[in-house]
Order: sequence, then structure tokens, then C-alpha cells
Amino acid sequence: MFLTDWLSWMDHYPLRAAAALTAAVLFAWLYLASQRSWRKADEARAARLLESLRLYGAAEHALRILPSDDEGMQNEPLPEDERTGSLLSCLAAPYITPDLRSQIGAYLQDFDAARLALLRRTLSREASRLAAEHLKLLNACEQPGWGRTLWRQLRPALPFAFLTAGILLCAWLAQALYELPAPASAGYGWDLACTLARFVSGLFSLLMFGQALLVNRRPAPGSGLLRGLAAVIAALFLVHLAGAEAAPYTLAAQLLLFLLGFRWTDGKPRKARPFPGHYDPAGSEEAPASAEEPPPSKPTP
Repeated sequence: MFLTDWLSWMDHYPLRAAAALTAAVLFAWLYLASQRSWRKADEARAARLLESLRLYGAAEHALRILPSDDEGMQNEPLPEDERTGSLLSCLAAPYITPDLRSQIGAYLQDFDAARLALLRRTLSREASRLAAEHLKLLNACEQPGWGRTLWRQLRPALPFAFLTAGILLCAWLAQALYELPAPASAGYGWDLACTLARFVSGLFSLLMFGQALLVNRRPAPGSGLLRGLAAVIAALFLVHLAGAEAAPYTLAAQLLLFLLGFRWTDGKPRKARPFPGHYDPAGSEEAPASAEEPPPSKPTP
């Protein structure tokens, strides 16, 4: 009975049936493509984490076999060229931090053995952090919880939802432009500006909401702020419920928040700040030497 009714409906409304079939095929294609894209992104991120861990481990091993007074080791130190090669390879780690890169650059600039203890501790700390991130990624992919499992099933459907919202927004614009009064009438320019401002605001809100939900961003100290700011900008579209005249002001507020985001999210984390003995390749060569000069001795009476 259901199949007969469906075939009868297709015979009476061929255009609607073709549109429904096209939408179903498009949804299936976008769903599978999005699911495959996010899976490949997770696999690529896991590979970059493993590559960074491998390079960190090699560099840390090159530093740990040096003689240590605390452990009473009497091993022969690794040849300087091999240790230097390990540190240079570590600079190519995908997830190397600015702090570790600066410390390696400072050591390679003057080969001061006093820097090796701090460099070894930094390598150990960064390796532990990346190992924890890799384990968290594996658990999220292979052993997700109930909420994450539901989100992983719903997230590939979001591109189709955003595409549908964009098509409906374009259809609304065409209808609104058709219903505008004659160009010679009073207030035509303001009505046209409000209509176009609402359309641009809607597209901008879709882009920012997609930025908050669809971008597979690596967890970072500033990623939460980026997502929150994008969600707030998208939520401002609800102000249009107050009427068409609020459209220009809503769009202006969205653009202002977007521009302020460049300033709010530009702060460097603590690990990116210079450490004692920091070496700046772009700076002068006298900076590290002047930083290590002993304080002037007091004159003897």
C-alpha cells in the first residue's frame, strides 16, 4: 500500500519527486563525505602526534645518556654531531612548541652544556603532554562515550543542514526583493538596505556557526574562545526577530565582534614567551652573552 501511494504521488508530482530524490542523494553524499573527511583528519592528527613523539624521544635519548651526577652514571656522552642531528630533527616535529624551538635554537647557537638540563626537562614535559593527547584521541575514536557517539553520528549531517539553510535564505531574499515597493516610493532605499543586511547577516551567521561546529580543530588553550566567539556572533542573528529595521545594526554588531576577535585571540600563551637565556635568531648575537654576564662585584673597602 505504501509503495503504491508513493508511486502514485510521483506520477502526480514529478518535479517534487525529483527534488526529493535529489535531496536524498545529496544528503547521503554529504554525510559519507563528511564522515570520511573527519576520520581522515583524526588519522592525520594521530600520525603527526606519533611523529612528534618519535622525534622527541630520539632527542631526549640523545640527552639522557650524558653523564649525570644525580644518577651516578659514567656512560660516554653521545658524539656532538649525533646529538646535534637529533636536535635538528626535533625542530621538524609537527607539534613542536615555540618554547622548545627557542631552547633548541639557543643551544645550537653556542652549544652551552648548561642549557641541556632545562632542554631535557622541556622535552620530557612536551613528550608527556603529546602522549596524553594521543591517548585521548584514541579513546575518543575507538572507545567514545554515549554523548560523543551520538555527536559523531549527528555531525556528518550538519553540512547538509547548513546547505539547506543557505538555500532557504537565498529563496527568502528572492521573495523579499519581489515584495519590495516600487523604487520610486518613499523609503525604498532603507527597505532594500535592511533586506540586504539581513541576508548578509544570515550568511555570516551560517559561516560562523559552521566554524564553531564543523571545524575539526586541535584542542588548544585558545580554541574554546574561538568557538565561543563564533557561536555568539551566530546567535546575534536572533536579533532579527525584533523587526527588519534591526538588520543593519545586527550586521554591524556581528562585524564589530568579528574584528575584535583578532585582538582577543591574539594573546600568546605562557609557553610562547621568552625564557631566561632565550635566543632570538632575528636579534643580535650579543643578547645571549649579555644575559649571562655576572653582576658587578662590590668594591672592597
